[in-house]
Amino acid sequence: MWQTASDFIVFIGWLWHNLSILLKDVFLPVQYIYTFLKEFFYTAFATPILPEQIWTFPTEVKQVFASIPHFDTLISVAVIGITILMIIFILKTFQRS
Repeated sequence: MWQTASDFIVFIGWLWHNLSILLKDVFLPVQYIYTFLKEFFYTAFATPILPEQIWTFPTEVKQVFASIPHFDTLISVAVIGITILMIIFILKTFQRS
């Protein structure tokens, strides 16, 4: 008698576990779509963040870069140099094939 009741309880636990996994897998796409749409409308109608709030640096950081003479020129030369190196790398890659 107790063995049958124990088997029945184990079966109910197994069935409950597998049904919960099945329901979770069935409702996962619905949950994904709901989350996507909720966040989409939340960010679509929210007030945008101003660039001044994003690109705010402490005064110590600004002082470090302000103390480097011709820093904007150095950055421009570095970007142009990296761009030239990337173009050379791409051209060499195309020549190999």
